[in-house]
Amino acid sequence: MYRYILFDLDGTLTDSREGIVHCVRETILGYGGPVPEEETLLRFIGPPLQDSFMRFCGYSPEKAAEAVERFRLIYEPVGQYENRAAPGMEAVMGRLKERGYVLALASS
Repeated sequence: MYRYILFDLDGTLTDSREGIVHCVRETILGYGGPVPEEETLLRFIGPPLQDSFMRFCGYSPEKAAEAVERFRLIYEPVGQYENRAAPGMEAVMGRLKERGYVLALASS
């Protein structure tokens, strides 16, 4: 029997759409835009941010790394508080913990 369960954060434990999209938009605006369509901004959720800035904004690896740092400066005081627990996950986590599982977070 498995004792350890790893969970991803974005889209599994939390609905982080609002916080991530807001901070990505602000990061891109900080560089003078243009801001991609909402559908593209949603694709930043999950994969490593540096990869997404290069893929969707055409940033060089250096500029993308800088954009990640800029994103974090916005996300830490603001964006992380725009996240919500995913529906039903609090109850699921509680039941698993009661049954003796060790719960852990694995996220990029």
